[in-house]
Amino acid sequence: MNTPGDAVSSTASTPESRALASQGISGGTPFYEWAVRGIEADISRATAILDLGCGHGYFGAFLHQRFDRRPHGLDVVRHAQFTETSYASFALKNLETVEPTERRHEVIFAIGLIEYFPNPRAFMKSLPALLAPGGKVVLTSPNPASLRSLLSLVRRGEFSAFREVSNPASITPVLPVDAVRMLREAGFTRIAIDYSNDGRVPFTRGLCYQRLLPFLKGRLWSDNFRIVASLG
Repeated sequence: MNTPGDAVSSTASTPESRALASQGISGGTPFYEWAVRGIEADISRATAILDLGCGHGYFGAFLHQRFDRRPHGLDVVRHAQFTETSYASFALKNLETVEPTERRHEVIFAIGLIEYFPNPRAFMKSLPALLAPGGKVVLTSPNPASLRSLLSLVRRGEFSAFREVSNPASITPVLPVDAVRMLREAGFTRIAIDYSNDGRVPFTRGLCYQRLLPFLKGRLWSDNFRIVASLG
């Protein structure tokens, strides 16, 4: 996040450059297990799954191995390490306002994606046209409302996950409450939010609260949040 008067980095100037700056990586297996928690049955019976911002394809590989499901992948660039073996299809698309595809999907994933968009509200409004009746959208994003992030805002004037030195592709902090509002504006009526419950202690090198005090859970103590939403 840039303060007034700062020059915007060239690495975050276009959708393609932001996608490349993100390195196409959204997490690892523990993160993916959390992302699908509670919707395993939906994934197992889905005939069409969409992975928006599929990057290197690691999440698609996880879905293929864990559920024997091959999602359809969309991204604004094709990353050099991406392989299609875990995907039913892949296409290049501008994800900031996704145009309707030929098929509707029972489950749509946007794992660590909305923070890369200048206008995440427009992205949210494009989702219903991609969703099959009764389908679900799953979003994850860094949590600007965590204690670590809020302390970074006070100390440095920017949220911890949105410092240019950390990830120049992350340009738009979205508070959990604002993500819920955006989804409601887009027509979603059933919206559930939860937190990763793995939060790094401020001013340490990766030490998590939960290693010290496992009972610390929820918004203040989590580096990421997840939303599962459906149209009704």
